Amino acid sequence: MVSYKRVPMVRDLEYLAAFLRSIRDGDSNKAEEEIRRVRLKFESDKDEAVGKGKKLTAERLRLKSLVAECERLSYETGIIEKDGMRYRICNGDPNVAVLFEGNACDERFRTVLLKRLLSTYSSFNKLIFQIRAAPNGRICASRDRTHGFFQRSIERYNLSMTQWTFEAARDLATQLGVINWSMLDAQEVAQDPLLGERAYVLYLTSTVCRLSELQQPTGSDSIGELVRQNIMRCQETLKDVLEGDNRVTSQEALAQGYLFAEVEGDAVLIGQKVVGERQLEEVIWQEYLRMTGRVPREPVYYCKLRDKVCEALQIQDQVFDRMVLRMITEPTLFSTRVTPGEGSLPMQTTTSRKQIPPKLALTSYIVYLQMEKHKNP
Repeated sequence: MVSYKRVPMVRDLEYLAAFLRSIRDGDSNKAEEEIRRVRLKFESDKDEAVGKGKKLTAERLRLKSLVAECERLSYETGIIEKDGMRYRICNGDPNVAVLFEGNACDERFRTVLLKRLLSTYSSFNKLIFQIRAAPNGRICASRDRTHGFFQRSIERYNLSMTQWTFEAARDLATQLGVINWSMLDAQEVAQDPLLGERAYVLYLTSTVCRLSELQQPTGSDSIGELVRQNIMRCQETLKDVLEGDNRVTSQEALAQGYLFAEVEGDAVLIGQKVVGERQLEEVIWQEYLRMTGRVPREPVYYCKLRDKVCEALQIQDQVFDRMVLRMITEPTLFSTRVTPGEGSLPMQTTTSRKQIPPKLALTSYIVYLQMEKHKNP
């Protein structure tokens, strides 16, 4: 498959799913209408979470460039092909049919798309592996779009790409469960002169390994500690296969919970990390106390606490969401009592789905959290 450096600016899987639905239905001209419906739903959710704001109407939306980017990504990854002046579904891979069901939340949708992104875009691939190679498995990148802050901030990680490609790769890799990211506090940004005024941190949330690395010794000082840990974790999981003919097939990797994507004469294996429930509860409690100055029952922003916990454990936002909702709805199972609070989000923080908290019982957004330990009977 041809390798591209520029990742199309499709920063939300829901838009891609909407575009592919229009192709499936045989009318690509409806793509803009489908994407508009998704965008307006997001804007409505955002307005509801913020509690106020200037509503975006259908008349004010300009989506032709987004439609073109969805088309480009679909074509470059071999999901669709040209048939004269129209596009049609590629028939080479039977798994591609999953993408046209139009459900971006489906694990099968995400798996098929992730494999194709890894095989198609060198920038997407390199971002993931350079995060793994970075000190402490963290990359800090400037969000400023002036004075060259962004380029200087990523050059130290041996990365070279436009800010648009970087952010598109970041958002897709996050939604597909490989990495996560969050904005840095002003104090954290001020400590690094390369970051300008606004910046964020990226980190892995998965075990990532190249197939070729499984045959290499892991004791070398030339590889970082996180790289070594990822390789050793993968070697341990697949040790029965490696002790045989030393070859790992996609079926064997899948049987051990790994995604297997062929990439330029090699393959990439990606496996999700698992965090125990008790460990997750303890880190939530400790990060909450850190944010409140060790004062229980003080309200904190849900998304801010989630950012801190996810970075500490290197997990996806959804893992935190599921845990907190369970702590709220099944309080007797936990030693930490969690009380949700309603309110309005700061408007400047809600620029993507990632920055909108979940709802409780489909009625109201969980904007604040208060916590305390259960008293002994």
